[in-house]
Amino acid sequence: MTQSLEAVIQDLRNTNASLLEELNSWKDKFLHLENMIEPFREQLDAYEVEKAMLLERNSAAIDEAEKLSKQYATLLGHQNHKQKIQHVLKLKTENSQLKEEVYKLRQETERQRKNVRRLEEKIAKLCGSSRLNDTTRFLSDKENSFNVTANPSMSSTPLKPSHKPHRF
Repeated sequence: MTQSLEAVIQDLRNTNASLLEELNSWKDKFLHLENMIEPFREQLDAYEVEKAMLLERNSAAIDEAEKLSKQYATLLGHQNHKQKIQHVLKLKTENSQLKEEVYKLRQETERQRKNVRRLEEKIAKLCGSSRLNDTTRFLSDKENSFNVTANPSMSSTPLKPSHKPHRF
């Protein structure tokens, strides 16, 4: 009986030894993989932090969108019909005011363009040429709208021409 028990013990020791070898083999493989991943660990951590930040930002944006949609729904779909009408009227008047402002600004720019053309023609007549000379080209060119002359009393804008002749 002791021999059979010793045989079982010996068999268990052999099994234990083979399991320890397999355990050491798996530990070595794990350490090898850890060493391979180690250079990328910081990058993986940075990606994890960025992912968390983006998820947080996304949830904050969703919350903000829900809050704004509820607020807008209360403004437009308010149970008081007169408030809804007032809001729509306010939007319409604001829209018409903006259209009116755009129209006025377009008229103003057209007046200024005509004034610029008239002044360019005046400059061309004063210089004695029938076509625009280099000076008026510089003055009307947007890229060269800085003060072209060395004389500081001469204006670089065609809207305020000086009475002095242009010399280059």
